[in-house]
Amino acid sequence: MGLIFGKALCAARMQQDLRQAEVARRAGMDQSYLAAIEKGRRKTPAYPLIKGLLTAIGSTAAEQRRLAHLATVDSLIESLNDEVPPGHPADAFRAILSQMACLGEVEMRCVATLVESLAQDRAKRMEEYR
Repeated sequence: MGLIFGKALCAARMQQDLRQAEVARRAGMDQSYLAAIEKGRRKTPAYPLIKGLLTAIGSTAAEQRRLAHLATVDSLIESLNDEVPPGHPADAFRAILSQMACLGEVEMRCVATLVESLAQDRAKRMEEYR
C-alpha cells in the first residue's frame, strides 16, 4: 500500500509538531483514516485529499511537490501490485520505483528528461521501421 507517502506524510506532520487528530480535523477526515495512511495500511489517497492533507500540515510548496511526487510513486507501485504478478518482468520496475522515492526534485527532473528522451527515441525508431 502507500507506505512511502505515508511515512513521508507522518514525518512532515511531526516536523510541524502537529497531532494526527488536528491534521485530520483540518483536512476533514477521520483520524483513524489518517493513521492508516501514515502506516501504509491504506492505498494512496486521491490527489484532492493529498492536497488537503498537505495544506492542513502547512507544508511549503517544495515539500508539497515532494510529497505529491511520493504519492505518485506509491500509486504506480500499487498499480503494479494490482496488475503484475510476482516474477513478471515488470516486477523489476516496481523495485526501481521504490528506489526513486528517495530522489530529490532535481534528480526526478533528470529521470523524467531521460525517460522522455528514451520514449522519443523509441518512437523515432518505430517510425523508421514502418
